[in-house]
Amino acid sequence: LYGSNAEQLRVDRVEEVIEGFRKFSELAPQEPEVIDVEGEKIEKETEMDPMMREALLVLLAPNGNYVQDLVVDELVRIIDSSSRNLLLALWKRVYLETEEALKDGSALSGLLRANPAVPLLSRFAQQNIGLLKLSEEDEHSVAVAERLLAILRSQFATAAPAEGAPALPTAAQVQDTLKTVQLYSPLALQVLPGVQRMTFRGMQKLVARLTLRLANLQGTARAESTAAS
Repeated sequence: LYGSNAEQLRVDRVEEVIEGFRKFSELAPQEPEVIDVEGEKIEKETEMDPMMREALLVLLAPNGNYVQDLVVDELVRIIDSSSRNLLLALWKRVYLETEEALKDGSALSGLLRANPAVPLLSRFAQQNIGLLKLSEEDEHSVAVAERLLAILRSQFATAAPAEGAPALPTAAQVQDTLKTVQLYSPLALQVLPGVQRMTFRGMQKLVARLTLRLANLQGTARAESTAAS
C-alpha cells in the first residue's frame, strides 16, 4: 500500500486491493452451506473469511505493531492536514469577502472602513492564511483523504428509493444486518483493546503535532519581532 520507497499511502494501491477483494468475494460461494445432521438438513452458520479475520487481528493488535503504526501515522496526517485545509478555506473566504466589502465604493464600504474591527479582521484573516499554508505533504494527505472518501462512498452506495416510496428497510435487509452483527460481534470484542490503543496513540500524535506547530509559530513571531526592533 505504500510502495517501495514511499512514506505516504498510495490510494491507487488501495483501490487495487479493494477491487481484488471484491472479485474474490464474487467468486466465493454465495449460498449458505447445508449439512445433513441425522437426516435433517441444517443450514451451516456463516463464518468470517479467515484471511480477513487474521488481517484485522494484526491491524488491531492490542500491543501494536509496525502495520498499526503506519495506519495511525497516516490517519494523523490526514486529520491534521484536512482540518487545517478546512480552516484555510474558511479564512480565505473571510479575507476575500471583507476585502471586497471594503473596496466596492459604496456607502456601506465607507462605514466598514470606518469601523476598525473590519480592516483588522481582514489583516487577521490574511495572517492566518499564511500560517495555515499547506506543505506538499499536507496537500498529498488532503488528496488521499478525498480519494478514500470517494472510494468509501462508491463501496457503500445504495440505490436511491423511488420518489414517494418509503425508505424503510425490508425484512431481508434487517435479517442480513442481524446476521452481520452476529458474525462480527465476537471479533469486535477481541479487537476492542487494539482500537483503544490506536485511538490513544493517534490523539497523542495529534497533540504532539499541534504543540510543535505552536512552538514553531512562537519562534517565528519572536524572530520577526526581533528583526523589526
